[in-house]
Amino acid sequence: MKKPFDFTRLLIPENVKYVHIVFWCIMLILYTLNIMFLYSTNGLISLMFGLRNLLGAMFFFYFIFYVLVPVFLNRKERILFFAGLLVPFWIWAVINYSFMSLLINYFTIADRDLLASVKVIADKSIWQIMAPHTILQTSIGVLMIVTPPITIKLVEEISRSVNRALRLERDNLNLEVSFLRSQLNPHFLFNTLNNIYSLSVRNNPRAPELIMQLSDMLRYTLYESNREEVELSKEADFLYNYVQLEKARYGKDVDIQFVYDAESLEGYKIVPLLTFPFIENSFKHGLDTSTQNPWLKISFEVADNTLFFEIANSKGDESLFKHHKESGTGGIGIANTKKRLSLLYQNKYSLSINNSPDSHSINLNITLI
Repeated sequence: MKKPFDFTRLLIPENVKYVHIVFWCIMLILYTLNIMFLYSTNGLISLMFGLRNLLGAMFFFYFIFYVLVPVFLNRKERILFFAGLLVPFWIWAVINYSFMSLLINYFTIADRDLLASVKVIADKSIWQIMAPHTILQTSIGVLMIVTPPITIKLVEEISRSVNRALRLERDNLNLEVSFLRSQLNPHFLFNTLNNIYSLSVRNNPRAPELIMQLSDMLRYTLYESNREEVELSKEADFLYNYVQLEKARYGKDVDIQFVYDAESLEGYKIVPLLTFPFIENSFKHGLDTSTQNPWLKISFEVADNTLFFEIANSKGDESLFKHHKESGTGGIGIANTKKRLSLLYQNKYSLSINNSPDSHSINLNITLI
């Protein structure tokens, strides 16, 4: 399938000059055709008016965006900026007067209306042309000429700003994901390795299995999670391995269930480590605060091209729960996940978080196609 043209390539510095040349050539053609059809005059006269409009528009454009804006507006010197806006109007008056004088002296203008408008300018002196009241009279016509290029430039700048903001937000989220990958490790790895060591000392047959699960998790965080999207089945395997390792740490006293339909996940992709903070948070701030009959249930499946992720866990003492939440990074991880969802999936997801005195639950649905 042929990829659509990437218009952002036009904004690359080495390409901008060519974009400007093509743009002004198009504007010259439009200015010329406008005069030709408006006054039914010949091509040469129309071209002269087109050149007049082009020079005026170019001066307005470059003077405003490459002189006034960087020198004054970006430095918050607004009074000087607005005072500087008078300069292109005066320059336009000189350009207009020069072209009108050239036309009246060296060209034959057949259209009476056009001839009359030329004489209005050409019969005056240069000082009359530059008088404030004359500038004011011609300002509407000038603005009509310069509005198209200025509007396009403003739209371009707004687009740049929006793209820059989105790019910064994406970069920040990527940094947060990198932080998440590295943060998976310290306390979790320490506890897991201790568990595996104690199982190995007792020659427990589960030790090799846990080592393989830990190895798969580390491989995933090192290689797979660097990608923009990963296979949903691999993400589920990673989450499953994490839950199994935590399950080994908590032992049989905690009811931990993780259900996922492997077949329903095939063929779908998701951004990596998206749901992991929810699961990690449930262990750190849910089960760790539960003292009686702690439990955790996770469901991970796809139906009708939609991922349905549900997690619920028991809670113990509310003050202990709040202490865990305030002293840990769970709140930060959840906040970052919400930002990732909003940026990457926009209106293609729904998230509900329910908190009751004895339990905490999260329901996340993501449309994958």
